[in-house]
Amino acid sequence: MSYNESKAMAMAAFFLERAGGRLNDIKLMKLMYLAEREALLKMNATVTGDSFVIMMHGQVLSHTLRRMSPHLEAGGDPALIWRDYILPCESGTDNEISLRKSAPSDEFLSKFELSLLSGVWDEFGPMDKWQIRDFCHKLPECQEIPSGRIPLDVADILYAEGLSQEEVQTRLADQRYFEKVDEVFQSME
Repeated sequence: MSYNESKAMAMAAFFLERAGGRLNDIKLMKLMYLAEREALLKMNATVTGDSFVIMMHGQVLSHTLRRMSPHLEAGGDPALIWRDYILPCESGTDNEISLRKSAPSDEFLSKFELSLLSGVWDEFGPMDKWQIRDFCHKLPECQEIPSGRIPLDVADILYAEGLSQEEVQTRLADQRYFEKVDEVFQSME
């Protein structure tokens, strides 16, 4: 599945709305990672199609991290949908991401996905940015790295959750099949 900026924006907006319109970038990213991880485990697919990497503060969504940057426009990546609804971190705001305007989440996310996000918010929303960061660092797929980034493969998450090699290989084959189906439908649009 390729990255779906509309779904990423809707997911971020969902959490921002629950938080009253503002969230620290670390907390927002961890909420989004935990939602993607849960979606992977429950439906064998992520919501946004983003790729995972591990950085100093743990697991992040690679493309979404770029959307959160205040330097996005200067980089030439338009991120039109994201910027319509979400403002990046501003200096002096404790790296807070803000909701520009309410997003029609139900236009971009299924009822199952919205339910999944609600469950993540109920469990992790009360945590502060360091508590949720520390929780994510304790997940078995996380590694401590002092700087830079390393890729985090979905298979690592599945293995970390105790799936057998056969189960992981079956899930990965299913994912590849559905990615091909998705490509066919996208080419028809």
